[in-house]
Amino acid sequence: MRDVEKFYDVAIVGGGPAGLSVGSELSKLGHRVLVIEKGRIGDTNRSWIIPGSIIKKLDADVQKYAYNGVRRFLEYTPDMEIKWDSVAPWDSEERWKCYPYIDQRGILTHWAKVIRESGCHVVENCAYIDYAINDGKVILKAVSSEDGNCHRDYEARLLIDASGYSSEIVKKNRIDRKDYFWWSVYGYDIEFDDIETLKHPGSLGNMKVGDYMLWQSFKDVPMDTESTLSQLRPIMEYEVLDEKRIFVFILYYCKNIVEKDYMKNQFNYILREEESIKAFQQGKLIKERFGWYPSNGLSQRIARDRVAFIGDAGCWTIPAGWGMSFILNNYKIYAENISKALKKDELDQNTLNKCTLFNQRRKYEIVMDKVVLHFLAFAKPQIIDRFTKCVIDAFGGGRLETMFCLQMNERESIETLKVVLKEFNLKELFPIIKDENDYLLLLDVAKEFVESGIVDKVRKFLGIEEESAGFEFEK
Repeated sequence: MRDVEKFYDVAIVGGGPAGLSVGSELSKLGHRVLVIEKGRIGDTNRSWIIPGSIIKKLDADVQKYAYNGVRRFLEYTPDMEIKWDSVAPWDSEERWKCYPYIDQRGILTHWAKVIRESGCHVVENCAYIDYAINDGKVILKAVSSEDGNCHRDYEARLLIDASGYSSEIVKKNRIDRKDYFWWSVYGYDIEFDDIETLKHPGSLGNMKVGDYMLWQSFKDVPMDTESTLSQLRPIMEYEVLDEKRIFVFILYYCKNIVEKDYMKNQFNYILREEESIKAFQQGKLIKERFGWYPSNGLSQRIARDRVAFIGDAGCWTIPAGWGMSFILNNYKIYAENISKALKKDELDQNTLNKCTLFNQRRKYEIVMDKVVLHFLAFAKPQIIDRFTKCVIDAFGGGRLETMFCLQMNERESIETLKVVLKEFNLKELFPIIKDENDYLLLLDVAKEFVESGIVDKVRKFLGIEEESAGFEFEK
């Protein structure tokens, strides 16, 4: 049996943070909104921390889902014995001198409640099947994911895809993702009788609530010797959530998604064999967490007529893959732009693409972000150690912290680029950076720090023409 439900202004596929945040805002702006979610609202395997500077700009009803937070970042690299801890003054207000954790279930159920209280609909256990556009309307086909027998057609003026990294709607539209990189993450919440009994590796001291191991590599794990992060060399990170719980995970950054089973096997091996984290075996594994996050420098503009893409489906991310930060920073302005398009009934591809013209980071910030990420992906451990050490020697651990969290301002980015370009010659950088457009970005910046004639010679050697540069930055 198939029945056609009421007509909506917007139908959103996916009840995660992107779909629910945008849906809640559109419902408050008076639009008829439908969200379909294949599972239950609030069920997620992901974990989020958000810069306090972003949290403080949110409405109070959203702010309340932020708690505790990271106040100290640490690193442990055994080969170079680089050990640092740093507390950075993230904001002038004491409350926001941290990266707060987010109550995942709380914030998602809150947004769903807002949608429902606005007279709109959130349908759970409802899986997307297909869509078609007919006579200016989107016909969305869905099925109950509980029994598979209840089929429904929904009609809407606009379809928003918030279904995540493996979106079937992205595949249907043959959207090119060949330039994407992917963060693949796997780990567990681990519970202990007393967190104070644990120690960081090396001489970093006892673990405290608010500590975050930003980068730990291993000396004894066979897979971690000479390979790069893009060659499936795992990095471990962990954060102390409260007096009894830590979240421990490994991550990969490469061109392909790393399968969950592979990550799980590697995680278990490291947890069992790596001497520096043997203390973690004292705890109880209580919550499995995993996910895949796209990264491509800037969010993509990939709309189609009457179809928009948000969240991981639209590569809503800053380069490090901090998708939740991007969502919280932009969902309101995006919903306002979509609302204007709906009121004008201008839902063509060009107009929908313009709805994603957010305030992006500035040129030098983007260049620095991309340099950092290329180092993480393609540099061998020894090169990363040099990169890390030269920044620490010049600015201290706080600068490394802001760099890895992609929170550097333009002045800091320029200062850091000068140091990096002094430590590494361009011949060393190019094999790591790889992409021609990124060569050009780095060369354009290098012009300001070295004799321009050197850069011209490098261009000639690489066969890169001046006019071939092409990269747009938002103001």
